[in-house]
Amino acid sequence: SKHSLVCYFTNWAPGRPESASTFPRDLDPFLCTHLIFAFASMRNNQIVPETLQDEKILYPQFNKLKERNRELKTLLSIGGWNFGTLRFTSMLHTFGNREKFINSAISLLRTYNFDGLDLFFLYPGLRNSPTHDRWKFLILIEELLSAFQKEALLTHRPRLLLSAAVSGAPHIIQTSYDVNLLGRFAPFLRKQERTGLAISMSRMPTKGRSGLAMTTSGASRRR
Repeated sequence: SKHSLVCYFTNWAPGRPESASTFPRDLDPFLCTHLIFAFASMRNNQIVPETLQDEKILYPQFNKLKERNRELKTLLSIGGWNFGTLRFTSMLHTFGNREKFINSAISLLRTYNFDGLDLFFLYPGLRNSPTHDRWKFLILIEELLSAFQKEALLTHRPRLLLSAAVSGAPHIIQTSYDVNLLGRFAPFLRKQERTGLAISMSRMPTKGRSGLAMTTSGASRRR
């Protein structure tokens, strides 16, 4: 199958001092097959840009990279360590909340020309997240995939991509995921064309020397 190299660009990269500051326009658009912008935020169960700079400057620059590489795919990630679990738990709690989130995700992704959504909710059932979040996370994935498929059929546009970053730590896997059920949507570490979900066991993007955290074949490298 076609090789994929997935990279995260963090929205704190432009704020690094002097020559370490990195904007999307500084990235090589041919370095990775998929670029993921980390992170969006959530308000009232709806996905929203984390900052005005993200919305007005970084999103446009990020997706303009596709003008230089027509094969490049861009995704918007929501979650991360600092995001915590409270807002995820609230959103997952009811069908209405999840529907509100899904509709807002489709609208935001299309508005800013992203090709998909990345769920960076590493710890369902941990860090004050209730145990049932592990099951509701699967429900959310199923509902997102269904909504993305329906939207593509209605608009005649390419189906939005969906990816999920999950922990590789055994004690977290045991608590946070039903691996057998998650495997119904996609085999780990590679894209599953039929379902549209990609799953990677990757380290969290951290404040390293550049704006990229790269993952390939399940391994993570930070630059």
